[in-house]
Amino acid sequence: MRFVEEQQKAGKLPAKVRIALLWEDTAHGRDYRDSVLEYVRKTPARQAAYEIALNEGFALDQKSYRKLLDNVKAGNVDVFLADAHQADFIVMQREYRSLGLCHAIASYGARGSEKKAAQEIGPHGVAGLVSGAWWTPLVASSAEGQTFLNAFRVRYNRDPEAYEAVGYEAARALFAAIEKAGSVEPGAVRAALASLEMPSILPGGKLSFPEAKGYQAQGTFVLLQNQPDGSVASVYPRAVATREGTVRSCPAGEAAGQH
Repeated sequence: MRFVEEQQKAGKLPAKVRIALLWEDTAHGRDYRDSVLEYVRKTPARQAAYEIALNEGFALDQKSYRKLLDNVKAGNVDVFLADAHQADFIVMQREYRSLGLCHAIASYGARGSEKKAAQEIGPHGVAGLVSGAWWTPLVASSAEGQTFLNAFRVRYNRDPEAYEAVGYEAARALFAAIEKAGSVEPGAVRAALASLEMPSILPGGKLSFPEAKGYQAQGTFVLLQNQPDGSVASVYPRAVATREGTVRSCPAGEAAGQH
């Protein structure tokens, strides 16, 4: 939402942004929905700037999301936000395209930048999509990040996905905690993790599990945007951006499926 807010302040979105909010009917999907609702309702200024025109959940593994997307089309919205598993995203985006839908910003949460998406839908079918990730090779600028990236490329002859990088970092933190504790006893390792602070491959460059944050790792969530040439760029936050983020210019008759 901060990316949406930045684009709005730059005059690239209307003063009152209408949003379609779609979410898988799972704990993760409901958390996604709640986080967006919390953001837009938090201050009077945001309440004036955003309108959730459509707020609808959906079951997983459907063969078609046509009815849901018809509701999006009728909603006349500026921004399309959805949270979906990869298989559902692919089905939904294919139908989104077949209906001629177009929105200034469209995002499926963590989905959209994967190579499988471009292979299944085609690079033009996913161009412009914004997705979020805890890590990307584009931000592997630290010494630890470069060491991981180079070693992975040598071994697997490809770039790692975000999930592989985060899994690697979780294992690295666990081994560091075991070494710090001098024991594999669960209580001792947990205590060591609670006080751990180490250089990290993740954006921000440090990894810790602070008590004030519920012992949850704190990192910078990176927004990626698919480019017309099939590449992917980091667009937010600006500190790790490799390219300026853009909003889509929808041809007349396509924007929001209406105008």
